Amino acid sequence: MRVGIALPIAPELNEPGALRGLVRAAEELGFASLWVSDHLLLPPGDFIAHGHQPDPLAMLGWLASATDRVGIGTSVLVLPYRDPVVVAKAAGTADWLSGGRVTLGVGAGWLRAEFDALGVPFTERGARTDAALRAIRARWAEEGGLRARPAGAPGHEIPLLVGGNAPPAVRRAAALGDGWQPLNLSPAELAEGMDRYRAVCEGAGRSPGRISARVSPRDTGALFGGDAAAARAELAAYGRAGADEVVVSLAEDGGPAGVLARWAGFAAHAGLS
Repeated sequence: MRVGIALPIAPELNEPGALRGLVRAAEELGFASLWVSDHLLLPPGDFIAHGHQPDPLAMLGWLASATDRVGIGTSVLVLPYRDPVVVAKAAGTADWLSGGRVTLGVGAGWLRAEFDALGVPFTERGARTDAALRAIRARWAEEGGLRARPAGAPGHEIPLLVGGNAPPAVRRAAALGDGWQPLNLSPAELAEGMDRYRAVCEGAGRSPGRISARVSPRDTGALFGGDAAAARAELAAYGRAGADEVVVSLAEDGGPAGVLARWAGFAAHAGLS
C-alpha cells in the first residue's frame, strides 16, 4: 500500500526552511507522495483559518526541486477558479522539472464565499470543471498543434484524479478522470463507494482508475491510534476496499519538531521505514 501525506497549511510550517526540512524528512521516512491543498482567496471571517496558504501550482515547482523521488500532487486543485490552459502549463512544467512525478488532483470546489470573492458563479462550478478537464487533456495532447507542456517533458500522461464523495464527483472521476480521490471514508465506506464508482465507470465504457483515498484522524479509526498492528491492519483494509494509496492528514500543532515527530511515529506504525 502506498501512503502519502498532505502537507501542512499553518504559516509557521510553510516557512521555507521549516517546509524544506519536513518534505525531505517525509521522503526519507518512506512516504510515497506529498500533497498540497488549495484555497485561492479566503474571505476574512470564514470558518477556515484566514491567512497565508501557498499557491498549489507554485508549490509543485518548489517541491520538484526540494525532493528527489517522492510523488507530488494537488489534493485538490479547484479547477473553476483558474484558466485551464494556465493549469495545464503550470502542472506540465512541474511534471517536467520533477522527472514525471506530478499527479493533478482536482475538484469543483465547495466554499461559496470563496467563489463569490473571486467573481466565479458558484452554480456553474460543475460545468466549468468538466470543461476544464477536457481542455487540460487537449493541451497536454497537443490537439490542434497547441502544446501546454515544455518540449522536453516526459511522454507519459500526467494522472488526473477527481476528488470528492458526492455523486457528481464520482461521475466526473469515472467519465473524465484517471482515478478517484474520496475523502474521509472508512474502509467499509470506501468499499461501498467503490461499488458506485465501478458501476459508473462501466456505464461510461471506461475501466476504473487509480484510487487515492485521503483520510484524516477519525474517532473510531485505528489508522491514527498508537497500536502499530492495528494501523497496519487498517491500511490493509483500505487496500481490500479498493484503495491503491492512502493519503493521510496529520495534526499540525507542536511546530516543525512536533509535526516531524508525529510523521515519524506514523511512518513507523504504518511500516513505511
